[in-house]
Amino acid sequence: MPKDMHPEEYGDLMVEALRMAVVGPDEVILGFQVWDMDDFDNELSLLFRANGFAETERLAGIKDLVRDLSFVDGDLFVVTDKEVHRFAGGNIKKRTAMKLPIAAARAIGGRSTKELYVVGEGVARFDGKKWTKLASKAVELTCLSVYGDVAYAGGKDGTIVQISGDQVKPMKATKVGDIGSILIDSRGVLSVAGHRGSLQGPPDRLAAMKLAKDVSHAGSVCEFKGKIYWGCVGDDDGMGLFVQNGKKLERVSPEMCLGMIATERYLYAGGETLVLRYDGDEFMALNLDYDEDEEQWVLDLAEDEDA
Repeated sequence: MPKDMHPEEYGDLMVEALRMAVVGPDEVILGFQVWDMDDFDNELSLLFRANGFAETERLAGIKDLVRDLSFVDGDLFVVTDKEVHRFAGGNIKKRTAMKLPIAAARAIGGRSTKELYVVGEGVARFDGKKWTKLASKAVELTCLSVYGDVAYAGGKDGTIVQISGDQVKPMKATKVGDIGSILIDSRGVLSVAGHRGSLQGPPDRLAAMKLAKDVSHAGSVCEFKGKIYWGCVGDDDGMGLFVQNGKKLERVSPEMCLGMIATERYLYAGGETLVLRYDGDEFMALNLDYDEDEEQWVLDLAEDEDA
């Protein structure tokens, strides 16, 4: 296991909770990225298991940036730039590293261990035994959403593709800039968060979203209890977690939300060192901090001043 990066030993250390995976109704795997903004060769990822927020367990440190996580059929899949690490039964000691046939992997998703997709500089499909690169035009994809037997991926310059089986179908070009998050929800509605705008609607009839005042752009989108939540970046009241009611976005938290995931009970939103848990009424938070005595990063319930 790589040595933890001490905050005082690096010029400009960035810590973010970007990726999460659902294990159970109130159990998630949380992935934190730690890297030095002055030297990108100094990087570390940390994996924690949170069960009910009353109990957290540090699982592993990985000497690469973890790009995405997925928990499928009892196994944990961890994506780095060039590999997928599979942990049987979620046991961090039972790891199988699988090389990917695409570069710059960024997101993973699927409905079973016999049908998983990874997107990056192309699209790869896992059939339970091996990864195969799917035929597609040259694309650079950054996010993925799967519902039923269809998946949608978004990427650079507003690119959106539909994936079904072994087929990758480019969709109509958009003008929302680089896409940070994409969601196909339980109603079959597609939501797209881009750096120059957001879209929503049936996949073949996407329309522009009007974001709240002071919002620069939306960076993440998630469905929770039948409603769509947006993590937005902006000035003053434009920063935070927003719930969509009709066509209007209403802020429910001022905390930065870089990535989101939901179980039946809770919405989890990751930001800088913090992970929020929201039940629709109240928030709790976990905070990642460096413990000088343990000489490692630890994840604990946040104090009021942290949250």
